[in-house]
Parts: sequence; structure tokens; C-alpha cells
Amino acid sequence: MKIGGRIDRLDQLSDGTIRVVDYKTGGRRLKPLADVDAIFLPENIHEHSDYYLQTFVYADIVSRQHSSKFKVSPALLFIQHAGADDYDPVLCFGKERITDIAPYSAHFNELLEQKVAEIFSPETPFTPTCDTKICRSCPYAQLCRQS
Repeated sequence: MKIGGRIDRLDQLSDGTIRVVDYKTGGRRLKPLADVDAIFLPENIHEHSDYYLQTFVYADIVSRQHSSKFKVSPALLFIQHAGADDYDPVLCFGKERITDIAPYSAHFNELLEQKVAEIFSPETPFTPTCDTKICRSCPYAQLCRQS
């Protein structure tokens, strides 16, 4: 299976690090997730774990393309907050900035492969979420909830 997307921006920092930036227009500040596992927990969708997932996929792809020559750091740039003096777009686990995806890459890919296998497994029944907050912004809500 191939997974990809469109990277909004790549920055090469003065220390050589490549920062993979995804632009976001949401107004609220992002709360850091605890760790890689938290990206895949359904209850973290309200903390924008999907943003982490997307940016981690992009950063991992860039990291693989550069064969570990450079550190690769995932970042989310929220346009509304970008002008603040204390704004830092680099993703964090807890209070730790993710300045290089390499230490997280193997575990992230393992969990991603498990999730993709689960999604496409004929043995896994489709069950709609019980969390109706998610349904409010889902483009497939009408298909899912028809009964």
C-alpha cells in the first residue's frame, strides 16, 4: 500500500534540519500528545491526533528520502498564531519538541501498518463511532448514520 499527500512546505534550518510544515487554519492552539501511541488512539481525535498523523506521515517520507543525512522535524503552522512571539510550530510529545522523527519512525510505522491492516480487514466490522462530535464535521455522516 502506498500512502502520500501534499506537503505544504519544507524548510531547511541553519543546522541542516529539514522541517516538514503543514499549514492549518484552525483557531485553537494544539495540545501536545503524550507519545506515538497517542496518535492512534480514537479518543485523541479531539486533540487533533489526525494532524499529528498527517504530519508524521509526511516527515517520515521525507526522512526516508534523505537516508538519515538530515534530521527531519514535523511541524504544524497554525496561521492565526504564527505571528505570536512565543509561537513554535514544531510538534511535541508532552513538553519535548520533536526535532527529529528518526527515534519515533519505527514505532510509528508499525502502528500505521496495524491501523491500515485493521481498516482493510474483512474481519473487522464497520461500526460507526459513538462520539457524535466527530460526526459533525464528517463528510460521510449521512452515509454512516442512515437507518
